[in-house]
Amino acid sequence: MREEANIVEQYADADTSGRIDILIKYYPNFLRLVEGYKQSLRYIIKQEKEYKHRAARGDLGVRVQTSEISDPTAREAIDNIMIMDREEITLHKAAKEAFSKIEGKIPKIKELNAEYDQVLSEKKKTYADYRRAKQDMKELQTAKYNIEQFYKKEEQDRQAEKQKTEEKTI
Repeated sequence: MREEANIVEQYADADTSGRIDILIKYYPNFLRLVEGYKQSLRYIIKQEKEYKHRAARGDLGVRVQTSEISDPTAREAIDNIMIMDREEITLHKAAKEAFSKIEGKIPKIKELNAEYDQVLSEKKKTYADYRRAKQDMKELQTAKYNIEQFYKKEEQDRQAEKQKTEEKTI
């Protein structure tokens, strides 16, 4: 715990490049710290809401059940949803919208796994052809390079021969 507090102090005291270095060095720790801070903030918000709710009703903090119907879990669930991060709510809305756009039935996991297996087997079959074609292409490129080098050498020999004949004539 002291180590985590030390990391936070180092981060607070560092300049921009120092903060980046600290983030990179202690990245897994920062993820855990941020999640811990988020959970503690949720807890504090929840406790404050409960306190305000009790104060508004005039409760002293002692719960006395006056009816046979009691559902404190529903109120707690609603509070938890209200405290959720905007990011989680946005993700939930996006997922709900994506599923609502799908016409017909949503595919079952078994169907998706079967389709995946089929695609994977087709990939394995075609991969051998791909490897063969790749090897052929490599051989053709080597042959092309060799031919280019041969013609380049011949051209250089011709140029040298031409230069020798020009020197003899001079």
